[in-house]
Amino acid sequence: MPIDKTEAYKVVFFQLENLLNTLKQLGFAPCPVLIEENGIEQKARELEQVYDTSKEEMTNKCKKRQYSDKRTIVFFCLNQCNGFGPSEIAKHYGVNHSTVIHHIKKFRDLVVTDEMFQKVYNEITHLLP
Repeated sequence: MPIDKTEAYKVVFFQLENLLNTLKQLGFAPCPVLIEENGIEQKARELEQVYDTSKEEMTNKCKKRQYSDKRTIVFFCLNQCNGFGPSEIAKHYGVNHSTVIHHIKKFRDLVVTDEMFQKVYNEITHLLP
């Protein structure tokens, strides 16, 4: 009889949760790696704050330049400056990974050809922590 992966994950997660609760009751601090916020969540939030945008605005399908440039810069920064893959970024924002790849390529074109885009990108990179 084949093992259902979903059920197996539920069992493992339940056991891990019980183990963490037991360790807490015994006075041990939980392992920070297990409860630490996902790295992309934190970095994305930092970039969104610097760029004065939100996750909702980032997932907006509007093609206006003001929204599109924000997506392009944030996706590029998450990929090139922080090392997150297109699939990871896409999953965080609820878009297709090819959309992220498109924005990364678009960034490379715009940063060379568009002076205003260069200016905005340079201003943002100076504000990053």
